[in-house]
Amino acid sequence: MITSKIYRFFLITFMAFGLGACASPGAGTFDPLEPVNRVMFDVHNSIDRAVLKPAAKVYGVLPEPARQGVGNFFSNLGEPFSMVNNLLQGKITRAGSSLARFGINSTIGLAGLIDVASAMGIEQHKEDFGQTLGHYGVAPGPYIFIPVLGPTTLRDGAGQIGTTTLDSNAWDEAGVTDAEYAGATVLNGLHFRHEGLELLDEIEKSSIDYYASVRSLYLQNRASEIKDGKTDIDDLPDIDMFDEDEDYYQDTSVKVKDYK
Repeated sequence: MITSKIYRFFLITFMAFGLGACASPGAGTFDPLEPVNRVMFDVHNSIDRAVLKPAAKVYGVLPEPARQGVGNFFSNLGEPFSMVNNLLQGKITRAGSSLARFGINSTIGLAGLIDVASAMGIEQHKEDFGQTLGHYGVAPGPYIFIPVLGPTTLRDGAGQIGTTTLDSNAWDEAGVTDAEYAGATVLNGLHFRHEGLELLDEIEKSSIDYYASVRSLYLQNRASEIKDGKTDIDDLPDIDMFDEDEDYYQDTSVKVKDYK
């Protein structure tokens, strides 16, 4: 019997297609909520400086093998979702790789703590529901920044809600309590934040407009992921040189593609 969570997943799917169909074109930067997003970005940075970043540094005290094991564990949990999304996109070989990786790492790799599959030469192909929507032409829609959760778009946010719904349902079926699920989510978040410590610090230090830099990097990365890493530079959003505003480029016509 289909559970209420599965029902909500399919409802979200139809909403994503419907909203994406009437959203902005996929190329470029579409940020009509920028004033609100900037406020949310500032709220996020305050929370990050006070809680997330210090906690991530404490997490970094763990030995590197332990942190690697945590990363491998959560990465392995994502393999079934990658398999499903690869299948939805018609990428049968990639789906097979995701299934093989999950089977090998969940058994020989001690519940995913050790990435045995990579050592065997089985490549990882991460795919999420937002990428699947993008694969079928659903436009990103407006850029959105959510405190703690970070940057997203209307399409990718809907995809993430769908993935989270199925993920939560899977944990429920496995008998995991809400407290255990919350603890795992926090641990995964700490690992993710620790992995980005140096990169985000560098971006913040070198950017005149930190918000615009994060937005551009996120949108470019997502465009690349949807194309399996094969990014056409003409499709990338315009980059504001030295993080100046859009008027600078309207006057000078300097864009990324001019440097090909």
